[in-house]
Amino acid sequence: MNCKTIFACLMVLFASACDQNHTAPMQVQSSPQVPSTAMAPSQSQSDLQQALSDRDRRITSLETQLKNLTNRLSALEEYKEKFHSATFDPTGDRSYQRIDSNVGTFLVVLENAEPYLDGQKVSLLIGNPNNVTYSGVKLDVGWHTRIPASTLIEPEASKAWDKFFKSGQQKEINLTDSLRPGAWNKVNFTIAPAKAEEFGSLQIGLTVNQVQMAGGK
Repeated sequence: MNCKTIFACLMVLFASACDQNHTAPMQVQSSPQVPSTAMAPSQSQSDLQQALSDRDRRITSLETQLKNLTNRLSALEEYKEKFHSATFDPTGDRSYQRIDSNVGTFLVVLENAEPYLDGQKVSLLIGNPNNVTYSGVKLDVGWHTRIPASTLIEPEASKAWDKFFKSGQQKEINLTDSLRPGAWNKVNFTIAPAKAEEFGSLQIGLTVNQVQMAGGK
């Protein structure tokens, strides 16, 4: 083998070695692309956390609205049931309201309410429009703070309704006098504790145990 042949063989081997050396760095150079790929899970996690945060805010808002609607529905069921009871504003007018009892219809007027010791002294006029005398009459009396204004918005509305329901108190009052027929019958009683700030609404229900009628056998 002559020198040229040997030189040519050496050049081929050198070129082959150079190709291998150049290929290796190219593989190393491609590695910097890895960090950009590795950032994808971090970005996805951030998006997921934001989505969960938005969901939690929507759930909280819906829970608040549901609570407010539930409170309003309870108030309507308790105080707006037609003629089952009468609700009065102690500072309002003195017009009469209708109450349907277990035996008939009565008319009730809140004539007066004034502070008395740690409570209130209440005067009612109960109108008996029937030609029947009723005795054994029981009054179901309830009082709360003032009913929240319908113009309130969240979260003030829910807070106001919570305070209203927590303030509720009740008392049963048995009347010693009969309700005379075709007449207004005055009834006085006291409720306590019922300071001015605790006495914003008054509810009256009525139950009769005895009916007296003329005639019969």
